[in-house]
Amino acid sequence: PAAPGAEGGAGKPPEELCCSHKHLASHGIAVALDVVETLKGSFINPSYTRLEEEEEEEAAQAPGKGLPAVIESRFVIEGMCCSVEERLVRGMLEPLEGVHAVSLCATTRVGIVRHDTAAVPATRILQELNNANLEAHLTSVKQQGRAGRWAWLPPPHLLLSAALVLVSLGGYAPGAAGLKWVGLGAVVAGAPPVLRKAWAALRARVFGIHFLMAIASVGAVLLGEVVDAGILVCLFGLSEWLESKTLAAARNALEAVMALRPETAEVVSRGGAIVQVEDVRVGEVVAIRPGAKVPVDGTVVKGSSTVDESSLTGESRGVPKAVGSEVFAGTLN
Repeated sequence: PAAPGAEGGAGKPPEELCCSHKHLASHGIAVALDVVETLKGSFINPSYTRLEEEEEEEAAQAPGKGLPAVIESRFVIEGMCCSVEERLVRGMLEPLEGVHAVSLCATTRVGIVRHDTAAVPATRILQELNNANLEAHLTSVKQQGRAGRWAWLPPPHLLLSAALVLVSLGGYAPGAAGLKWVGLGAVVAGAPPVLRKAWAALRARVFGIHFLMAIASVGAVLLGEVVDAGILVCLFGLSEWLESKTLAAARNALEAVMALRPETAEVVSRGGAIVQVEDVRVGEVVAIRPGAKVPVDGTVVKGSSTVDESSLTGESRGVPKAVGSEVFAGTLN
């Protein structure tokens, strides 16, 4: 039978399916998915984030327009490298008036804060985070770094600390014992970021690795082992920088893959309605037509096809899919 609403001129609704969706293949649908994951909060939809920022700005400038005052802002917190620093961030943000909920993931260094823009705007949250040297920025704003041929080098304070450590090692040579005190300069050059994080952690009643590093460095200096103190501070700073660079590269690669997924999905269990990907719920069935991209991760529940997974694996050959096969967002049916 003809699908309801199939006739009409401009503005007609999208094609609807007949037979209670029992014959999906007859409508050109090759794969149906039982959604197992919506990926909310793990990766960021850039357009959605920009919309949130626009709403926040408009709400702050014109609160009488009836726009929602409570929004979710997403931040990349480069300085949040472990679960202990998750506690630090929570201790800083949760006491703020107007913050309703804080969700953090140290693995991806992403934080989602639900807050009242009238009481605590996103700029205030950024200020709190960056005062603790956590290097936070909104997900839709790329962190401004050095450009050009020297962009791969560590920050200047780490380079200075490393150079002073190398000079201080000359203090072990015969007749050059005075050079070891240059290690004190390496401590002074590399310690400020560690001390800022340690102080922020103490204010939040969190005793983390930065506090322990500060104690170890001060103890080494008091014992006269200034070269060891300089080496300790320099290596710790370099390790944090390398970790940050590695995670940033991994996060950018994942975001690039997620950017390939479509913005909408055809949900069979809602009568073929076209909805935003973020609105697809776990357990719903999504229809994937030939030539369409898979909007969400899931498992095939009806039909068979060949899927191009080169965006994920680099393999150009199509992968056969049948009932029970797993498919991934951003791949092409």
